[in-house]
Amino acid sequence: TEWICKQLGLQSRQIDISSLLLIVLVELVKISLISASLPPGVLPWSMVILLTLADLVIQPCNILFAALLLRVVMSWINPHWRHLLLDLAYILTDPLLIPIRRHIPPLAGLDFSPLVALVILKIITLFIGSYLPIGFIS
Repeated sequence: TEWICKQLGLQSRQIDISSLLLIVLVELVKISLISASLPPGVLPWSMVILLTLADLVIQPCNILFAALLLRVVMSWINPHWRHLLLDLAYILTDPLLIPIRRHIPPLAGLDFSPLVALVILKIITLFIGSYLPIGFIS
């Protein structure tokens, strides 16, 4: 997809436009295949695009939610245990937790920032999911 971005003049130093374009295309194909399995006319193209955009927000929220749960549970079980999957969870969740920690400091040695982040992520997914047809995106 990089050659498409070069042809269109879509280049950025901070965002990998070609990867973002690939993700959007994969999501669009996924929702289009779901739409093709339904009776004709049930899902118009405007709804396919809306579902694609919603899925582009909901899926990263679900991944972050799972990574946060893994991080919290492993910090209770064995806080000093190192594993590649746990390192990935830290890499994914630190950018989300650091700004929350600035506003909510630890209280009596307990860090409540993961709890706040879990609630925020779930509110986002529930808010977006409430405007979508039932069963399309979870």
